[in-house]
Amino acid sequence: MSMIWKKLCKAGGFKINEHTDGQEALELHTDLNEIDPELFIKFVRIPSLKTYASLIRKLESCSKKWLTEFLELGGLTSLFEVLEKLSERGLAKFSDAFLQLECVRCIKAVMNNVTGLEFMSNNPSLANQLVTGT
Repeated sequence: MSMIWKKLCKAGGFKINEHTDGQEALELHTDLNEIDPELFIKFVRIPSLKTYASLIRKLESCSKKWLTEFLELGGLTSLFEVLEKLSERGLAKFSDAFLQLECVRCIKAVMNNVTGLEFMSNNPSLANQLVTGT
């Protein structure tokens, strides 16, 4: 893992743990209310079950201000882009399917919020992505 990525993780409240097999894993060690939307968007672009699970919890309980900032900074667009890339990879492993499902749950969490629904309806390109799946 690069030093830049490690610094970004630390700034976002994530702790990097090294497993016995040499793999590094991120663990969230902060209150989700402290993570700003811009940082979550950066993490969303690198598919991870923990990131998506954390984002779902945040989206389900966030303030209107936080969600608005997340949407205006391109959070929903990033989710659609990641979902498209995950779909292109195919389903080589069960974990790939689960990643896609968690990404869709993030989009659903946005759509279950009035602010998210209004944002989607005011952006025809996003509505088109939702309908066509591209």
